[in-house]
Amino acid sequence: MKSVDVTEAQARFDEILEEAQRQPIVIRREGVDCAIVLSSIATTLNIYTHVVDASHRAAIEQVERQLFPTVPKSQEADSGPASASATKPAG
Repeated sequence: MKSVDVTEAQARFDEILEEAQRQPIVIRREGVDCAIVLSSIATTLNIYTHVVDASHRAAIEQVERQLFPTVPKSQEADSGPASASATKPAG
């Protein structure tokens, strides 16, 4: 994503709007992101859908840790004692 300073965005607003048709433009004030110019709602959803999935997963994992602190995660359960017994030599 391209970023421009707020002063540049004000001076080139028409160009920024045209450029946003091709890619999202981040507007920064004093080095901090303060706005994003997007061409359409489809672009917005395409960008933020990935963020929402990750934030939902993080929230779910936090709740799981608080509600079930002693229950291993499914990955840990898969690599636990059951898989160890499958690798023991017969005999």
